[in-house]
Amino acid sequence: MLCFPLKGRRQSRRQLRNEKDKPLPPLLARVGGNLEVLGFNTRQRKAFLNAVMRWGMPSQDAFSSQWLVRDLRGKTEKEFKAYVSLFMRHLCEPVADGAETFADGVPREGLCRQPVLTRIGVMSLVKKKVRTEPPDRVSGPQRIARSLEAGLRNRQDLELLSESGLFEPAAAAI
Repeated sequence: MLCFPLKGRRQSRRQLRNEKDKPLPPLLARVGGNLEVLGFNTRQRKAFLNAVMRWGMPSQDAFSSQWLVRDLRGKTEKEFKAYVSLFMRHLCEPVADGAETFADGVPREGLCRQPVLTRIGVMSLVKKKVRTEPPDRVSGPQRIARSLEAGLRNRQDLELLSESGLFEPAAAAI
């Protein structure tokens, strides 16, 4: 019978305790010639933006969900929430034409506010619709097909789909 020492388990508990006590990384830091923003390197910032574009803004319990893609798994909950807050502040900041950095000095890195805000809004509406939809009702592609067959009755759903780019009204007329 193999016996494993509990020493490894104690270290992980100690490490978890230390992560809570550990201060946040600086807003901007140069690490190995690359710029880190609150401890997020370029690849992690891109992974975060891709996750926002895929799932919308993270919920309060997002640290234990699909948000922990491979590039973000090494982040503590404190670092993750701080970066979410910073990201939202940057999206809400007024746009200065030609500025390469935000007001706090963080580089823009080609972030276009409008598509990101639009996607966040659409995903928020989709999440709300999923939460309020009774489970016994037909949803998803079947519901869209039935709406189209019924003469496009549910205008609100169709407007939402056309705004998100998932549905083109011209295609429905054919």
